[in-house]
Amino acid sequence: MKSTLYVASSINGFMTRGETDSGWVSDKDEKIFADHCRKAGCILVGRKTFDQYLNVVYPVPGAHNVVLSSKAGAENHLVHYAQDLNKALEKIHALGFDRFVTVGGSNVIGQVLNAGLVDEILVSFHPYVFAKGLPTMGGFMGELNLKFTGIVEQHPELLLLRYAVVS
Repeated sequence: MKSTLYVASSINGFMTRGETDSGWVSDKDEKIFADHCRKAGCILVGRKTFDQYLNVVYPVPGAHNVVLSSKAGAENHLVHYAQDLNKALEKIHALGFDRFVTVGGSNVIGQVLNAGLVDEILVSFHPYVFAKGLPTMGGFMGELNLKFTGIVEQHPELLLLRYAVVS
């Protein structure tokens, strides 16, 4: 099973301003993000991120939203909960997917990267620099060799780049 990591980032590599503020992410990026998630059909998101943007971004309509959480939540035909990464992967497989989009938060991104599941990264750079924030690659403890494969979107509010994970 493989994953595409989709992350919005400041120019200096933060996915939030401070601990939780992602209000700077452009509406254009939110639309591109939702379209990409719908096309993939399945996303993996952490509970804090899911709850913080509930009814704003999540659940992403038209995609299965697998929420990584130590606590169960209200499930429906598009929202599913899993207590750990292995259970989430089992759920994603049971839903009929062999790949998914990892969307955050920081902890989930770190787990998926550390497990070696990411083979593609989409990073949406926004024209901001923050003194503090959560790093885009979360608790990732390794190194990745990436190959730039193209510009997905160029807009005054963002630059969305695609990378393949080489090793």
